[in-house]
Amino acid sequence: MLDRSTPIASVADFSIGDVRFFQSTSWDRLLVRGLGYSNNFFAFVGRGWGCTVSGLILCLSAIYLSFGDRGLDILVKDANKFAPWFGVGLIILFISLITPNIINFQLDALIAQAKYRQVLNISNVIGLWYPPLKSDSRFLCRMARAAFYGNVPNLALVSFAKGIEEYNLNNYFEAERYFQQYLNDDSTSFVAKGYLATTYINQGVNYFNTRKPEIAANYFKEALQIFPNHVEALYDLLLAEVAITKFEDSAKSAQKLIETQRYSQLPSLSIIAQGYIHKSWAKFRSNDPVRAWNLYRQSIDKESWDERDNYIVEPENEEPVLSEISVD
Repeated sequence: MLDRSTPIASVADFSIGDVRFFQSTSWDRLLVRGLGYSNNFFAFVGRGWGCTVSGLILCLSAIYLSFGDRGLDILVKDANKFAPWFGVGLIILFISLITPNIINFQLDALIAQAKYRQVLNISNVIGLWYPPLKSDSRFLCRMARAAFYGNVPNLALVSFAKGIEEYNLNNYFEAERYFQQYLNDDSTSFVAKGYLATTYINQGVNYFNTRKPEIAANYFKEALQIFPNHVEALYDLLLAEVAITKFEDSAKSAQKLIETQRYSQLPSLSIIAQGYIHKSWAKFRSNDPVRAWNLYRQSIDKESWDERDNYIVEPENEEPVLSEISVD
């Protein structure tokens, strides 16, 4: 049984839900949601950024050490010059984050007062000021309601809102139609693309769970047409192809699944391992036990991925290398 997928409803995580936001105990959200800081921040910093920061620190240290005994005094003077400007920049950043979210919070009150045209005008302005709101499904649905009740025709927004409504009712076929209509007007909306891809995946999940993997595979492929590296769609497609005994196709899906992890700072070990297992099974089925053994070994031994943690397997046309492996 496959689980249903859940779309990303918004990238505007930093939002003001109620007046308690302005209590001092709630301002940690400004760091976590607004500025993107978290305790595991350094776990996701790439090696390139780490080397860049280290290089800058070493260069600045060398510059100030070159002044000898006067280096510390010069450093303090420079810090006093830049600190006020840094503070001003930080204040501007806070204002640019908080102000549009305060306005967005007030829009709920305006729409409750039936001030629909005012809601539309303000929404258009803060959408330009704070673009993440344009990728917030709640923000877009509110604009759709304001356009509908304010007699300002916007069929695209209405289609998106109807798509959300049908999606929440698990009417994926109808939701698919409405999201397609919205994307015909705004093909760059990745929140609508996310909902459409998830709609395809969930339709495929329904067919897979009712033992119709061949139909399910077609829906997973539709989702991959939207997001070629969608991990859930790739994984579900892999399982569907195994279920219909298309092992060569499942091996290709497994390879793509492994390749998606090259973009992650913390790769998923389970995804990589399962990718290798499915590739191993495909090789075994094609009477290539040597390559099958190599791939299986890679699924259980991280060190065999290689010393650089490069978990992308060799191209299929290369001969397998059995270094330090003996098969009795």
